Amino acid sequence: MEDRINWSDQDWAKYLNCSVEKIPEYRKALSANIVMEVHFCNANERYEFRIFKKVIGPKGRKIKSPVLFDYEHAYHDKAQVVRCANEMISSLELKDEVAKKFNVPAKSVQMMLIRER
Repeated sequence: MEDRINWSDQDWAKYLNCSVEKIPEYRKALSANIVMEVHFCNANERYEFRIFKKVIGPKGRKIKSPVLFDYEHAYHDKAQVVRCANEMISSLELKDEVAKKFNVPAKSVQMMLIRER
C-alpha cells in the first residue's frame, strides 16, 4: 500500500485498466462527490478517519452530508490514523450503482489516499 501514495497516473491507469487520460477525470469526479479526511475530535482529543458525501447546500455551497463511514478507532497519533485509513482505502470499492453514477471504475476510490501535510 505504501507505494500507492507515490503512484503515477500511469500506474493507476494500469491498475484500473483504463487510459491514462481518464485518471484526472476520475479524480475530479470522486473529489466532487466524496470527502475523506482525518479529523481531530475535541471531545475525546483524538484523531478519527471519516468519509462524507459532498452535497450542494443552500446558496450553492458544497457541504458535507452525514457521515458515510465512521472509523471505529481513534488515536492520539495522527500518523497512525493516516496509516490505518490508507490501508482501509486501499481495499475499498464503490458499489456498482455508485461507480456508474460517478462514471468511474469501482476501484478508483482507492486513489483517494490520505496524504499527510
